[in-house]
Amino acid sequence: MKSLLVLLILVIPHIFYGQLVQLRGKLLDDSTSTPVAYGTLRLENQAYGAVSNAEGEFELSVPASLLNSRNHLRVSSIGYHNYRIPLSQLGTGEYLLIRLRQRPYTLEDVMIYSTDLTAAQLVAEAFKRIAQNYPDRPYLLRTFYRHYCREGDTYGRLIEAAVDILDAKGHKRLRKKPADKLQLKVRQLRRSFDFTDAGTGNRHLPIALYSSLQHDLVSYKSRLLRLTTDSRYTFAYTDTTYFDDQLVYVVECKGRNYECELYISAADLAFVKVDERRYTYLNTQGLKYWRKEHYSLNYKKYGNRYYLSHLTNEGENQSIRRDSLGREVDRSGHAHHVEIMTNEIVPGGFQKFKGREPGREELLRVPYDARFWEAYNVLKATPLEAAIEADLARRMPLEQQFSNFNRQASDPYYHDRLMAQLFDHLLEQQVGKVTLVYFWDSSKLPSVREVLLARKVAKHYSQAPIEVILVSMEASEAEWQKTLGKNGLAGASNLRLALGGRSPLAQRYGIQGPPHYLIFDKQGKLAMNVAKLPSRKEVEAALDRLLDM
Repeated sequence: MKSLLVLLILVIPHIFYGQLVQLRGKLLDDSTSTPVAYGTLRLENQAYGAVSNAEGEFELSVPASLLNSRNHLRVSSIGYHNYRIPLSQLGTGEYLLIRLRQRPYTLEDVMIYSTDLTAAQLVAEAFKRIAQNYPDRPYLLRTFYRHYCREGDTYGRLIEAAVDILDAKGHKRLRKKPADKLQLKVRQLRRSFDFTDAGTGNRHLPIALYSSLQHDLVSYKSRLLRLTTDSRYTFAYTDTTYFDDQLVYVVECKGRNYECELYISAADLAFVKVDERRYTYLNTQGLKYWRKEHYSLNYKKYGNRYYLSHLTNEGENQSIRRDSLGREVDRSGHAHHVEIMTNEIVPGGFQKFKGREPGREELLRVPYDARFWEAYNVLKATPLEAAIEADLARRMPLEQQFSNFNRQASDPYYHDRLMAQLFDHLLEQQVGKVTLVYFWDSSKLPSVREVLLARKVAKHYSQAPIEVILVSMEASEAEWQKTLGKNGLAGASNLRLALGGRSPLAQRYGIQGPPHYLIFDKQGKLAMNVAKLPSRKEVEAALDRLLDM
């Protein structure tokens, strides 16, 4: 009986540019029918490949010229038998339901690869063999990058990019950071508007390539190597399994607020998978904070060397601030998810280039070409990621966001039209609460003090259903961000109107400039619109009246 059963379901063919054919399908456990996440699919003896997503689904675009009996698709996943199928058996309109058979380890294999090394010694030895297991000369990875963020229950940012990663030094020795050896080129980029950024004033990295790749332990110095001789951390063998039909040791490392699983090939002591989790906790009189981080890396052998196949960088944090009486005055949280999937491995014969991780201005010069994305290998979206896209599209069609991102960053009028839409979205979210809106400008120092007054009013009602939206009428984004950070205003919902009193939102309410107050009742109806700053007592009286309604 074959180790893999392939069920073919007819769907509409997907052929792009007349040169590429898209293979689509799903990896399933043969005995349980559950999805097999992050399995590797690669054309045998070819550089093309993809990875299944968290739901086992995959998409792989391959040159049509390779669909013949000489070329095979190879599927591998930790704990399962490998499978090879001739590409000639895969029609261009077939959906593959691939059922992988589990492979339990045998006593014979364990005896062949038995070792006298302790778990910690095995990990240390795997580090010593990095130079012989991974490329020792320059190589190129063509990758797909996906990044999305969440604040509270709202997903507010999606970035996808086609990125060439040139490792100019190889793995002869561990480096300190990605910038020490990597050259990067963002060939194509598509991204939604940053709704989380507009909603809270938090600033994100324009793109998180360096910070994600920093966790590649076969490239950069990591704490894990030091931990092998640290008595505060324990290393233990927990299992044996298979990957690419080779026996793999599973080693677990545990310590204070840290745990890691390492999958190490028994034959050559290469790291084939790393799963790392870190935790941070802080609880003082005025602040309670926690952060969870998770990093997962998979490596795949091509030729006689291992290369990065897939990387996940995800994390979540939350902070709660309390006053001297222990009352909660502010709560904020943020979550991120980054994945990098290798589409093509180029071990040599490529044109070298130079390029660092691009900043905001450099990314604004990267074009968006919808036709390019029809043919490029991407990580298949999970149901959650599809829901995120739908949530983002609810504010504005996603294709429109992709097409106009650069425009909104350089066109103040278009930017302010977006801010008006975000303002309406924030008001919709506050139904059932009283909303206090304050328009301000950091160029007028008294106005900054008035913003702080608005925060004090909000703190006074910390146990009541009231929200604060701070709208800056600052032309300079840099000055806006500086003021947010200096005065601790990033915890509220923050918007910026680049055109000030000429923006559509300001004109809607007859606002010529700061300071200006708006108060909306629990139904979202305007209850107060004043150009002259009311006293704190007047504001509190109005809020008391609306809260009692």
